[in-house]
Amino acid sequence: MIRSEWHVEGGGPTRRATAGRDAIWAFRAVDAGDSVRVVGWFDSLEVWRDAGGARLSPDTDGLIGGRYYGMLGAYGGYRTDSIPFIPDEIIPVADLRHPLADLFPPLPLPGVGGAKDSRGQFTRLSDSTSANGDLLRFRLERVDSGPNARTLDDLPSAEIQERGEETGFFSWDPIAGLIGWRRHIVANATIQPPSATQRPVHMRVEQDQRLERLAGRQTRCGSPPTQR
Repeated sequence: MIRSEWHVEGGGPTRRATAGRDAIWAFRAVDAGDSVRVVGWFDSLEVWRDAGGARLSPDTDGLIGGRYYGMLGAYGGYRTDSIPFIPDEIIPVADLRHPLADLFPPLPLPGVGGAKDSRGQFTRLSDSTSANGDLLRFRLERVDSGPNARTLDDLPSAEIQERGEETGFFSWDPIAGLIGWRRHIVANATIQPPSATQRPVHMRVEQDQRLERLAGRQTRCGSPPTQR
């Protein structure tokens, strides 16, 4: 489950919008030495966006079952190899070209228990319990900031100042693996136009994500094809 809210100030009236995604993912993973080869697909998917009093909620059946292939590092960080065809009606509502890169974020090295580096800080919390015994719990904190030179359709030489903050709570079963997480992400961006006569544009996005593992569920798509 993902819920997003953002507003944009500058260059006209303040604009606000909300968006959401509810989905069930299915995965197959194969050991590939120091990484994992992953194939994933949506077993169900709903996306929507409300902006300016108008709601968009496209049909997603054309994407259900389409395979995402890629590699997952030992400490997170997903590299996309190929993606399925994404129907044109979905593109204006949700960017689903690289959803697994967000689903499997890179974690601080060397792993757990207070690890801290440029990726953030990963701290072990007190354990909980599960059907298999102890349930390990972790907290992830991350801050990213800096200027970026980007090419925008309407501002080809604009500079974007960005800052993102993330707080997440992960639960891990020693036998079953990842059980779930909750993540709260705040992103702020200021776009400096190339002309001094134009006002900068400020954008703020807040996003909440929740992931829960469903045990023993039979997917609609069956097993994925042989890993390539």
